[in-house]
Order: sequence, then C-alpha cells, then structure tokens
Amino acid sequence: MGFTDHIVNNGNSGNNGKGSERVATEGQRKFYADLCKQKGVEEKDVSNYTYTQLDALVKELRAYKPASPGQMETILKKVENLRKIGYEFTPPPMEQLTGGYGGTASSLIEFLIKKETELGAKAEPSEGQITYIRDMLLCPDVPFEDYDIQKKVILEESEGKSKGKTEWRFMSENEFEEEIRSKLTRKEASRLIDTYRGAFAEWRRTRIRPGQANHIREVGRPHLPARYPL
Repeated sequence: MGFTDHIVNNGNSGNNGKGSERVATEGQRKFYADLCKQKGVEEKDVSNYTYTQLDALVKELRAYKPASPGQMETILKKVENLRKIGYEFTPPPMEQLTGGYGGTASSLIEFLIKKETELGAKAEPSEGQITYIRDMLLCPDVPFEDYDIQKKVILEESEGKSKGKTEWRFMSENEFEEEIRSKLTRKEASRLIDTYRGAFAEWRRTRIRPGQANHIREVGRPHLPARYPL
C-alpha cells in the first residue's frame, strides 16, 4: 500500500459530529500543501479536516521518506533486464514507494535482483553474445567440444578410394547460432567469452582482413588494356 492510499484510508473528512472541535487553520493547510510538494505526494482535499486530523496527517507525512532517484533508477533498470530475458514485471507507481533502509523501494530492489539471478541462469544468450561466439567458429583455440557445441555438419560417408572417410562441412552462421542457443545459457555464454576472449583476439589479429582480401583479389585479377586494337 502506498503512502497516498494510506492517507485516503485514514484521513477522514469532516468533524465526525464533533461540532465543537477546532477546524484546521489556513497556515496548517498551507504547511501540509508545501510538505506534499516536498515529499512528492499527491495533495488531498483537506478543506473539511479538523485541526487534530490534519495534525495527525502532517505528522505521518513528515515521517514518510520517498524512494531516492538512485533507487528508482535501479528498479527501472532491473525491470528492463527482466523484460529482456522474458519476464514481464510491472512495478508499483514510484511515488508510492518508500525510501531508506527497510523501505518498500529497498525490498523491491532485493526481489528484482533475486529474480534476475534466478532467471538469468536459465536465459538464452543475448544477441550480442551469440554474435561474438559465432565469430569464434573457426578459431582453433576455442574448445567448443568442451561445451558440447558442434561446429560441423556430417554429410555422408565417402565412396571409392576415400571409402570409410566421413565428409563434413562447417556450419553456416545461422546453423551455428542455433547450436549456440540450444547448448548455452546466458551465464555459460558469458563464461565462455570471458575465458577465451584473449585467445580469440590474438587469433583474429593474425587473420586476413576483408579489406586485405579484396585488395589481393584486385591485384591478382588480370587487367585488360583500356582500348582493344581494331
């Protein structure tokens, strides 16, 4: 229950039949309005409140501590992380959360962190992880077999002189991406990348770059004279 709901349920209007009870003063109502703005709480109609009722409401409001900007930012970030791994969660309105140690904002953050940890262990790799691991396909220093990941597609057993030998090809990019999705969780993909990032970067530095390959093709291509003799 948020603070504003608590006000609605507990702040009774009118004087409850006590006609002699002192009504709230203009200064008291102004102080309440300013306090609402300061706390970020929606102001209620207290025009019929008695002095005692509004005094109790002000005391409750002064004790109320809203969630901090940092807490609200953390909550929104965790909710977005959960959405990315397939868990939809709608947080309560931020103005209803209380801050400080033991507040509802703190409890909500603890819940979201726990849920993110639980689901993250089962979540599929992110698209960024899949792309990075896919580019590792031909790197000999990455032992995909340790992760039960296949890189090859078996075609058929050869005939003739090569009979008994198995023909195969490397998986296409799409095939390898599906293999990664079916064999790795997001956490496992992260561990694989962290473990072999250095070896992969070193291997990639020794490989020919696309621009270099195009240059070699261009240099090796026979050039015809600009104009043929008639």
